[in-house]
Amino acid sequence: MNDVQVKELEHLITGAIAPHLGEGASIYSGDVDVTIKHDEKQKKGKIWVGIPEPSPLLINDALMDKLTTILTTVGFPLITVFPPDGLTLVDTHSSDLATRRALEWDFIEGAYTRVAYDSFDSICPIEIGQKYYVPLMRGYNMAFDDLGNTQNHTVFSGPSGSGKSVAAMVMLSAMINPIKKWNGKDYVMTNRKLADELIVISPKNDKNLYDFCQKHDITPMVPTGHGFVANVIEKLNLLLELCQQRQAKIIKGVSPAIMPYKVLYLDEGLYLSQLTRDRKQRQELDSMLTSLLIIARSAKVIIVITSQTMSDQVLNTSARDQLNNRLLFGNPNGPSDSTRFLFKNWHNQLVIHHDDYSFGTGIASMESNGGRMVSFLSPFIKEIAQ
Repeated sequence: MNDVQVKELEHLITGAIAPHLGEGASIYSGDVDVTIKHDEKQKKGKIWVGIPEPSPLLINDALMDKLTTILTTVGFPLITVFPPDGLTLVDTHSSDLATRRALEWDFIEGAYTRVAYDSFDSICPIEIGQKYYVPLMRGYNMAFDDLGNTQNHTVFSGPSGSGKSVAAMVMLSAMINPIKKWNGKDYVMTNRKLADELIVISPKNDKNLYDFCQKHDITPMVPTGHGFVANVIEKLNLLLELCQQRQAKIIKGVSPAIMPYKVLYLDEGLYLSQLTRDRKQRQELDSMLTSLLIIARSAKVIIVITSQTMSDQVLNTSARDQLNNRLLFGNPNGPSDSTRFLFKNWHNQLVIHHDDYSFGTGIASMESNGGRMVSFLSPFIKEIAQ
């Protein structure tokens, strides 16, 4: 944005706020001052809404929610405004005590748009410096590093046909496809991969997931009898032991950089929990998965889960809090247990972006992007759209 566009946007936002402040408040009497602080080089910035005191307006979460709705809609698509977790005040350093504070929002320039890949085979992590990036939208990446500092426990939730499984396989493909390295001039394909093992647990024995596993010489765990849940618990226990072994090595000074990522993919977590009526076994499954999510954070082991709905029947709240990336597909604005479970601070202020391709639309929050909630458009995979 240039300076003229910034001033125009300040004027638009000021005019949009005016009718919603209630009786007794007027922007023309100096009750509100909108300032956009734009970093042209970084393509991001902050919006300050100053409300001089004394004011008839009560500065609280309700006012913040109302203004967030206005900012996100008026700013789109010139800027993408991030809804804050709650009331956010900033010191303006004004010499006038009455204008010393303002409400603050972060934004980036432009709107996120969908990326396209020819096939799952073309989804490769990009190495730049000591980090690896997987573009999920233009300007929105999932990040990894050699030391495992950026953890990526991930959940994909949404009704059948919403696109969660495709989005999950985008992530899995990036973990097991060759890395492309940026050498300063061009991308160079390497023979290295982020992960050396992908463990797939498929309670519903999904056909698309089965084909994906066949293509990559992976044998998925599928129900073959009454011992399936017990076998899953045993597999989780083995992975937990591996994490403990890795932690012991790290404590002794072994660098995590020499340890490749290992990925556990659990498809349809809710269905897995319903495969046993044994209360003790279900508690053991829940406890094992929770322990693994907690300890795996420092051992370069990533847990990826999909589920049509997310609730405490799939994961307890302790396990949920270990999920660094949360992606929800479908209609998050409707009454949804998954929305409330995954996004505790969801207040419907986010602009849900749609394009010509309706598949794979929802919201996301990823730790490597500041944990902010954004409107999400899942990558377009040409080979499965034809």
